[in-house]
Amino acid sequence: MTTAIIHHPIFKEHDTGAHHPESPSRYSVVMKALREDSELWPKLLEVKAREAPRGDVQACHTPQLYKQIERVVSAGTGYLDADTVVSMKSMDAALHGAGAACEAIDLIMRREVSNAFVPVRPPGHHATAERAMGFCLIRELAPGRKAEWVEAWAPPLTCRYGRLRRQVSRRECLMRRSTT
Repeated sequence: MTTAIIHHPIFKEHDTGAHHPESPSRYSVVMKALREDSELWPKLLEVKAREAPRGDVQACHTPQLYKQIERVVSAGTGYLDADTVVSMKSMDAALHGAGAACEAIDLIMRREVSNAFVPVRPPGHHATAERAMGFCLIRELAPGRKAEWVEAWAPPLTCRYGRLRRQVSRRECLMRRSTT
């Protein structure tokens, strides 16, 4: 089987400002390197990420967090914490990141691909259900409607930020969903 790469150009529109380590160039450099690899690129299934529905994201995050992110993003630029900068396109990028993670799970569960790579920006591995932090707005891999699949079968996903943190996010999502 093949590997899917699920991405969207909106990922480079999440502008964290000059000198911030989580910069748009991270997405651009990864995509350029992949596209220039003439042996690897033709073997990948390229999928354009869709935006995750608000309900899917809110199933794993508090309404207060979602509203806080929307409020700060609508102001143009701002900070959600000392490290987490947002701009006008940050929420769009985060929702497409969540949509990309959902699509990765869908493709794997339907056995259309064996694995997937999602070069998502902003990242989501530090965010919790109640709080954006560590450059992360929302947990992309924990959208609510996917929780049943994760509970039934958690496929091994290649994760740039560490598998343990992703598994913790999955468990937190499942616990939160089972109590609501």
